[in-house]
Amino acid sequence: MGCANPATAAPQPQPPDLTGMGVERGGPSMTHRYRRLVLDMHIPDWVPGLLARFDPERIADLLVAGRINYATIYAQGHTGHCYWPTAVGVAHAAAREADLFGSLVAALRRRDIFACAYYSLVFNNLIADHPDWRIRSQPQASLADDYGNHRYGQACPNNPAYRARAAAEIAELLSRYEFDGMFFDMAFWRPICLCPACLKRYRDETGCDTPTVVDWHDAGWCRYQEARERWNAQYQAEVTALVKRLRPGLPVTHNAGGILHGWPLAVGLDTITASDFLSGDFYGDLSDQRTVGKLFSACTPGRPAEIMTTRCLPGPQEHVQTKAEDALARHAAAVVACGAAASIIDGINPDGTLEPAVYEMFGRVYAPIAALEEHLGGEPLADVGLYFSDDSKISFAEDGRPAAELRGGERVYPHLRAVRGACEKLQQGQVPFAVVTRRHLAELGRYRVLVLPDVLRMRAEEVAAVRAYVAAGGRVYASRLTSLNATDGRPSEDFALADLFGCHYGGEQTDAISYLRPSPSPAAGELAAALAPQRCLAVRRQTDGRSGMVTLGGPMAGQPLATRTASMYAEPGSVVDRRYISLHSSPPWRDTDEPMLIHHRFGQGEVIYSAANLEALDAPAASRLWLALLRRLAGAPWRVEVQAHPCVWTGAFHQPERRRVLLLFANYPPMTPALPVPSVSFTLQPMAGPWLRLVELPSGVEVAAQRDAAGAISGTLAHVDGLRAVAAVYGDGEGHGGQNSLD
Repeated sequence: MGCANPATAAPQPQPPDLTGMGVERGGPSMTHRYRRLVLDMHIPDWVPGLLARFDPERIADLLVAGRINYATIYAQGHTGHCYWPTAVGVAHAAAREADLFGSLVAALRRRDIFACAYYSLVFNNLIADHPDWRIRSQPQASLADDYGNHRYGQACPNNPAYRARAAAEIAELLSRYEFDGMFFDMAFWRPICLCPACLKRYRDETGCDTPTVVDWHDAGWCRYQEARERWNAQYQAEVTALVKRLRPGLPVTHNAGGILHGWPLAVGLDTITASDFLSGDFYGDLSDQRTVGKLFSACTPGRPAEIMTTRCLPGPQEHVQTKAEDALARHAAAVVACGAAASIIDGINPDGTLEPAVYEMFGRVYAPIAALEEHLGGEPLADVGLYFSDDSKISFAEDGRPAAELRGGERVYPHLRAVRGACEKLQQGQVPFAVVTRRHLAELGRYRVLVLPDVLRMRAEEVAAVRAYVAAGGRVYASRLTSLNATDGRPSEDFALADLFGCHYGGEQTDAISYLRPSPSPAAGELAAALAPQRCLAVRRQTDGRSGMVTLGGPMAGQPLATRTASMYAEPGSVVDRRYISLHSSPPWRDTDEPMLIHHRFGQGEVIYSAANLEALDAPAASRLWLALLRRLAGAPWRVEVQAHPCVWTGAFHQPERRRVLLLFANYPPMTPALPVPSVSFTLQPMAGPWLRLVELPSGVEVAAQRDAAGAISGTLAHVDGLRAVAAVYGDGEGHGGQNSLD
């Protein structure tokens, strides 16, 4: 690969500074709007009659019926058409006769519905008329090569002509209309782009040719991926800066859903700075939803964050296939329990109409949230910080593959799998937790336990922050490849945090399956009880790197809590080689003294390191064992202890201005219709002041409460179905109840 001396490469441009541009972090007009809608409208105009029945007054009335108080409506969409009579872009045929966007904005604002303008970046089918704009999978790829078998055209944000067109349309939109916010969608690359603009920009900045083969152990490849993420963050920041110059104070958000996708999309945490609050659409299972809810609530610059899901199953493709009302209602309740606003994506009919019965259903879905809305908000309470690394959305198993083969929509990377597994275990175990990132390094001291789940790559500042956190008394659980690799591709032979772990990296464990067995230690009884009735835990090695374990070498400073038991044969076995002792399985056979769990004290803190990514294992015994390790590290009860069925999602939010803690309980099982949970019991440890009472919201009815000698307060809710809320009031805080009911 041709590359100039990096010392002579052109300086890398930085994102615009948005300081002082009137950024209102989730301004006052939107902070208590948790009932939202995205009116999906990617409708072309090459068939007569499309959007011919678009009636803004009727649409606005239906949104009122749906109890919607915040609507994202389309100024422009993936087809590239503008829904206002533009002078700089291509107006939809229906918008040349009637101002679709402007009239709908006016109708919504008359009804006190927050009107957020939607604009699609990158995804733009006008590349058919401007083929030089397009993202290219190969330098010589034709339009038909890349776009001949699907509907989604993509313009490269590095192309100057495309950037100029998008900027002109956005500026015109802002100059013509008064609306309440802007949502920018789809700013990512998929696939990796090898258009002339991208090739030139990388050459100009680095003096290097663009690499085309993935290699996470190569500095050149890592530098290229860093550039892609930087370009995306810069483009989003420049778009936001344009909006702020023309309309200071207007809330702006970019779709942040790509943060939880793989590296090919080039959506990293640095894109967050371009948004006043986080917003994104998601279509995954409950594990995805847990992760998204916690990540967005932790990382959003302004609250509430916004989490979107489609009205239809499995996504927007099947236009009429509506989810069960109970499923939509419970999803919305769970989003709110995470501290975010719920948003439903509904596709407009091609003629411009909506389905009245659907909006009647939305009204029922949003009714419980409407009743609670004035009580929502606050700072999430968490004892466990679960670390998410945007630098670790990779797999070393990809090394050597052509980059053009990888598109990044999947979420199967080892670190993402570990994060999702940890979220599931923490939620089902009713552990108060938050997702933390490199944006929160200065705040690690807020958490009693920090979880580093198979963090494949770490920056020097992350390593330093974790080391300082533990030295000052913090507790860490870390697993598998955490801190083994830096982000610049430099080879490493040991964990950067080996001094904290009390052990050293010895290589990958190559046995097809291994077993974790508690060893003699002060924790042996706890670990054995967590595993029971099993005596050991199986850990299977997956060839794609998603799970497995490492071996540990060098001097051991920590105390082993568990060691490895091996099967008789390392290989999977076959009919020919007969290397198996049980046809269906590879049972434990030989105990070893190879450590798998290490406990080590460092400074004033302590660390438990696991050679396997236990948090990623899908097994009840793995969940019990992992949660027992965290409780052992914590050393005391959680600030909010909850006894409830695992399907209950719990949120706890401190509202100091009201001198209370808000508890939210959402009954959200994997299947609906759901049965009520018979009861949920909870205990809050002493916090900002002596507890006065427990009040159910919005009714204001007091909840019978007990207080122990240490000042903790406890209560129970019966028959938890849907969304329930309790305020724990301290000092002279707010509450709707009568006399103090504390025993």
